[in-house]
Amino acid sequence: MVAGHGPGPGFRPPATRASPEPPYILYVSEFDPRKGFRQAFEVISTLAARGHPHRLKVAGRVAPWVEAEVNSLRQSTSHPERVDLLGYVPHASLPPIYQSAAAVVMTNRDEGFGLPAIEAMACGTPLVAFANGSLAEVIGAGGELVPDGDVASMADRLEAILGDSTAWSRLSARGLRRAADFSWQRSAEIHAEMFRLVAA
Repeated sequence: MVAGHGPGPGFRPPATRASPEPPYILYVSEFDPRKGFRQAFEVISTLAARGHPHRLKVAGRVAPWVEAEVNSLRQSTSHPERVDLLGYVPHASLPPIYQSAAAVVMTNRDEGFGLPAIEAMACGTPLVAFANGSLAEVIGAGGELVPDGDVASMADRLEAILGDSTAWSRLSARGLRRAADFSWQRSAEIHAEMFRLVAA
């Protein structure tokens, strides 16, 4: 049995979805070499080069000892001005950031579970991720999966979603259906069953 994580109660579609200007793509992660910050920066630069106005908002702590590395990665892209590092965002403050995003990306190169994937899908925000680690299993049909490390393919999928409201809505609905498979209640039940099996 696999005991997954679940979204908190605040992670749900908004009553009215905001349309911020400029629009943005969201990536939620603390910096770590395996988290794919470089690829996320390259994706937004690719979209900018293709004429899209979107920015990349990165919600996640950047520890003081890695600030120089993160800034170097940002400056090495062709459009560093499109990257907004939000720093640490309290978990309770994340839902509206997910809900207002045009899409969520997960450029992680090695992920143990991928809670942001569940949170994005629970908010009805389209998700595009690299197919690696646990992400393919967790996301399933709830998001768009592209070959691991393929920045151009990720930009292509985002472009298709951002330019087509029907495709956007279809992927949003797929994400909501998939997110319904995950809850902390179900996680607790699976853990309890596993403990009972071990005790027996």
